[in-house]
Amino acid sequence: MNPTTSMAELRQKAHAYAFFCLIVWAGTFISTKILQESFSSVEILFIRFLAGYFFLFLLHPKTVRFSGLRNEVLYVLCALTGIFLYYYLENVSLEYTSAANVSVLVSTAPFFISLVYKIFEWKTTRLTPAFFAGFAVTFLGLVLIAFNGEFSLSFNFKGDLLAIAGAAAWGFYSYFLDKLGNRGENTLAATRRTFFYGLIFILIVLLAQGKKMDFHSLAEPGNLLNLLFLGLFASALCFTAWARAVSGLSAVTAGYYIYFIPVVTTILSFIILGEPVTVFSFAGMLLVIAGLLISNFKKTDDHADSPSA
Repeated sequence: MNPTTSMAELRQKAHAYAFFCLIVWAGTFISTKILQESFSSVEILFIRFLAGYFFLFLLHPKTVRFSGLRNEVLYVLCALTGIFLYYYLENVSLEYTSAANVSVLVSTAPFFISLVYKIFEWKTTRLTPAFFAGFAVTFLGLVLIAFNGEFSLSFNFKGDLLAIAGAAAWGFYSYFLDKLGNRGENTLAATRRTFFYGLIFILIVLLAQGKKMDFHSLAEPGNLLNLLFLGLFASALCFTAWARAVSGLSAVTAGYYIYFIPVVTTILSFIILGEPVTVFSFAGMLLVIAGLLISNFKKTDDHADSPSA
């Protein structure tokens, strides 16, 4: 197989990994909202990523070898931003504001990915007018999808601000993950290393809250299924797949898939729950696609880290 073909296949697999994450993550808001009736936000995180850690251990028991302080710091930063801060802020925001608000605001993460690159690599990263115009169009599409024509929703400043902070945290996580890169380590083991540090951050907050977990709620079938979904699919498998997507595409390009999470949520709701696709949601989907096309106008190398147009 020639190098060009192998690179093309690698990119195809990376797109498939990102698409898998898109489909699974689209359903996490519902599962989290259900679990919040029995557990606190930090309890959900701890159970979720602890389960994910053991799932990864069963799949690949070997650990990542120590490859220098710099790489270990990157693992810690990935855990802090992508495991702890992003999900903690997202879960807590759901306690204050609507799921519709949160789904829109956290879906702006690709915008923050580009801003983070601009901060750390300002000499080589260009944010063109087309990029900002595309983001504005995409954001309008996300709003139409989430609100679905019902614009009487009340906004909660604290909840919305927490959701935005979560999106910003994912921007930093994507950058650190990209810098960590593929250094010959097994992706399952590398993801488990990130989960390990993330669990430490979550456990610190859990102990600080001093709450006793209701273990009887764990035995409820509905809770078990939702925790299994979050732990195995949304955490263990998706974080592994996302690392491979970023490795094959770059953090910026893979990040564009996040914009489509509300779109997929709408489609799944139509297929599974029979909820109608309204004119507003359909128009929102078209605007999301149009915004991405505008943002990438004249872009010739989608593997480049720079979000230039």
